[in-house]
Amino acid sequence: MRPFSPQIALAALLLLPVVARAADADDIRQTLKTMAQEVTDGKLLAALDHYYTLNDDELDMAKASVELDAATAKFEAAIRAKFGDRGWSTVGSTVHALPKGGYDAVTIKIDGAVATVTWPGEPNPMFLHKVVGGWKVSIPDIMAWGMKQAGATEAQMRDLEPQVLEISADRIRRNVSGIGWLALDVAAGKYASAAAAKTAAAAVMKGKKQ
Repeated sequence: MRPFSPQIALAALLLLPVVARAADADDIRQTLKTMAQEVTDGKLLAALDHYYTLNDDELDMAKASVELDAATAKFEAAIRAKFGDRGWSTVGSTVHALPKGGYDAVTIKIDGAVATVTWPGEPNPMFLHKVVGGWKVSIPDIMAWGMKQAGATEAQMRDLEPQVLEISADRIRRNVSGIGWLALDVAAGKYASAAAAKTAAAAVMKGKKQ
């Protein structure tokens, strides 16, 4: 029998958090991929179940986000059908589609029960919260980050969050409607090129009517 080595035991214990974080990162990537596939398949309630919310206002924000993902998926399908993969590479970034590499290209930083997910070239992160059974996209953390970026104090964040959530959900749903009509217009042949569709999409994302 080999003699016991405290150094080996200590090294193994120190390695546990690293291994756990790697496993969590894999779980997060898989959660995001599963959500995207569920949206593509039209399983919106299943996709909504991957959101972490604390009240009805946050739940409505999550619903609006899923609706936007669904509209974007239909728009992507229309662009690819009309202009091919190259066409989507031209248009996709305009509607905040995943950059090249998708969820495998994200950087994940885990701090306790909260994970920060960033994409190359994308300034706005996504946050996930660890719950029993896995990780969920966290509306509370996303809203807190956004309000802090806007310079809100803790008191303002508490007081204004319901209004900010309502305004944000309304803005998202206007984009849902606009992108939905874009998908129909693309399928009907309204745009002669992917570049023309990109210009129209940029206008929609800025809140302009088509």
